Amino acid sequence: MKLSCGLLIVAAVCTPLTGWADASEISRAERGPITVTAQVEISSIPEELSAFARAGFSKYVSVFGVHVFATAGTADDKLLHAAGVLAQYLDNDEDGVPDNMLIVSHLVGRNAYLVMTADEREFERIDHDKWQDAGFHAGQFLHAEEVRPGFIVDGKITATEPWQYDASLEEVLHLITDHGSANAYPAVFGRQRGTAISDCADRARGGYFERVPTNGPNFGYPRGAWFHYDDRSCDHDCMISEYLYWALTTLLGTQDFSGRGEALANEWELNTPELLAARDPGVYALLTNPDYKLPTIAPDGRYKPSAADPVTIPVNSDDGKVKLVRPGESGDTIDHSTLDLWSARYRNWHYWPDHVISAKPRIESFEQFHNTDVPTVYRLGGDDKWYMSFIGFDGRGYNSFVAESDDLVNWKNLRQAMGFGGEGEFDHGGRVIGAFLYRSYDIKAPRVLKEHDGKYWTLYGAYPRQGGYELRPGYEGIASSADGIAWKRSRDEYILSVHDSDCGRWEQSCIYQPWLVEHEGTFYDFYNAASGGTEQMGLALSDNLFDWKRYDGNPVIRNTPGGYDEQFCSDGKIFRDGDHWTMFYFGVGRGGAHIMVAFSRDLFGWTVHPKPLYRAGGHPLGLDKTYAHKISLVYNRRNDTFYMFYCAVGNKGRGIGLITSRPIEGSYRRDSVDRQQ
Repeated sequence: MKLSCGLLIVAAVCTPLTGWADASEISRAERGPITVTAQVEISSIPEELSAFARAGFSKYVSVFGVHVFATAGTADDKLLHAAGVLAQYLDNDEDGVPDNMLIVSHLVGRNAYLVMTADEREFERIDHDKWQDAGFHAGQFLHAEEVRPGFIVDGKITATEPWQYDASLEEVLHLITDHGSANAYPAVFGRQRGTAISDCADRARGGYFERVPTNGPNFGYPRGAWFHYDDRSCDHDCMISEYLYWALTTLLGTQDFSGRGEALANEWELNTPELLAARDPGVYALLTNPDYKLPTIAPDGRYKPSAADPVTIPVNSDDGKVKLVRPGESGDTIDHSTLDLWSARYRNWHYWPDHVISAKPRIESFEQFHNTDVPTVYRLGGDDKWYMSFIGFDGRGYNSFVAESDDLVNWKNLRQAMGFGGEGEFDHGGRVIGAFLYRSYDIKAPRVLKEHDGKYWTLYGAYPRQGGYELRPGYEGIASSADGIAWKRSRDEYILSVHDSDCGRWEQSCIYQPWLVEHEGTFYDFYNAASGGTEQMGLALSDNLFDWKRYDGNPVIRNTPGGYDEQFCSDGKIFRDGDHWTMFYFGVGRGGAHIMVAFSRDLFGWTVHPKPLYRAGGHPLGLDKTYAHKISLVYNRRNDTFYMFYCAVGNKGRGIGLITSRPIEGSYRRDSVDRQQ
């Protein structure tokens, strides 16, 4: 049943369709329920959270298992106030027990955290990578200079100016709704298009807009809209967060004081509960639905629980999980509406106008290499730079190269990373690195390479003969590096080939490119392979990186007759994405090579979305009019943007293209991919 704005929604216990999982979430879920009390007090940072101490924080408060960190420059009264606001949002009746245990369980399961600094300048000096690299991503920041402990006293607002607002009421709420409510009730509070809260927001904005509109008479929005947020860096899911903040804080009465309505009019017109009920009855009904146990009293930061008995917090409720099946087993696949929800954030891209690495990069001492391809972006621990491995072709075969960048757009210092193997060896025709071992495979993780046995590691695709393009049969090898730049083969023999005893008929012609995932002590090699003129994707497993055994349910991604991947399903890139895994791969079918997506709960059973995320020919300047394939996806926390690098083949040859989830300086937008189709 579709949930829509304006209906009285009946609560359903669900697992998250949104939100970001990470290594810390997985380990915490494995430890099971935690026991806490309602006490809110400052302490030192626990050892298991030492990544935040290394980043520069020194104070810590736990609120029902949700973390609050602060720097030494953050005043204690403001830290305790923010923690008190968090406690009151979660335990609004102050009986010492969270009102909605499901929401709290998702916050705790994700190791949700609030970080506080004295001001924005101090926040910029903090080393964010310290906790990002450790797997903590479900967070929100708050500047102490914007916290006003006396904003509400005895239930009354004390502000004398319309701009005097307590920022903790906003930022703490964002933490709860983005990482708690959206995952506990994904069809209701999820930030994708089609959820109940999204329908309400679209109504408030005068329609569905992926980005801020500019042509309407009402601050760029259509006439009659009452929510007209104009921050152009805020996409649709960001708008949902802002809308939910405005609606709930209005319902609680915190926007209703002298001059506030006029001050907010350019963004939000409904600053009183009465206006909200009259003009936005759908969200009013949603937020007052007792099934969701949302707060009804505005937090003042003075949390005084009536009891402080131990409380057991479940971690990540398993109720309602969608079951995935492995090939050959009976059961339910992921339904189409769920596929739409999960893939929505990876559609509607912005275009960089040119290749970021050209078809003829003129690499010093390797000027003969051209037709750049197979980008993979990564970072090195303790280094602020981004690195990209890619390949070039010189008529004989492939070499792998590496470039570096400070901003993910301008790439420089191109040099060789790995050249040809020796004559007569399985990789004499070229080596294609990029299946790196990462510290974290979370989709928002910073792609930092992991050291294993004192080295960095990659699997690589290889070809035995020189003299042409991908001369069959292909092989896979393993290489290591001391510095993450120059790579050397770590085993003289190949690790996967068509000659293996467990090689299937579907892969009998050629083995191509690997993708490495480490999960719960097992290494996974997702690879594409060919039988004749068709390619599909398989899986092999290892406990040591050197000895591999194929999965007996191969291929895990199969050709779809008549689909966008009817000829090729290739080059899969897999990341942990909330409670599931997301695979980006390219399909060949219907006249081109396109960027596709598939989803899995267990890394074995996959469900493909039949519609491409991005079709060849989408670039308005023709940069990818022939092919769009072989992606590398990274998240830039500095501007909250996904960067998708890909091999773009079109009117400027074969080079590395770039599309982004948000506009960046120099990019532009054409009609959405959905409209292309």
